[in-house]
Amino acid sequence: MNLPSKLLVGAFILLLVVLGAWKYHEFFIERNFTIYNETECDPTEESCFIYGCAEDDECRDYPYKKIEILAAYAPLCDEYSQDDCESLSCEGVSSEYCTEYVCSEDTLEEDEECYFIEPEIILEEVISEESDQEVSSESE
Repeated sequence: MNLPSKLLVGAFILLLVVLGAWKYHEFFIERNFTIYNETECDPTEESCFIYGCAEDDECRDYPYKKIEILAAYAPLCDEYSQDDCESLSCEGVSSEYCTEYVCSEDTLEEDEECYFIEPEIILEEVISEESDQEVSSESE
């Protein structure tokens, strides 16, 4: 192997090492990548997603909203394996780095439905429960 070939191979290996170190720094140190996930959603305050799975026993039937957040602003723990991990949220994060998607016709995917509880329905249920308690206490 002559000298120019050795220099070319050496430059190629050096380039691979530099690119590897740069990507390691970007992903593991700076955490410069986007996370797409589901997070908690309160259907009394906003329109949430829910899977339309009436016949599926293994279906997730909890309301959620979708979130897209830069990893540097996300908690450093796995929210599914640790109880003390805070859920993903855009609270205190610039909209440039974090976006929450609530349910609408534009954001629905296959097998998803929108889920929202009207405040009037909740109020009617509370009033109904209070009147039932008053009737039961008067009859005693």
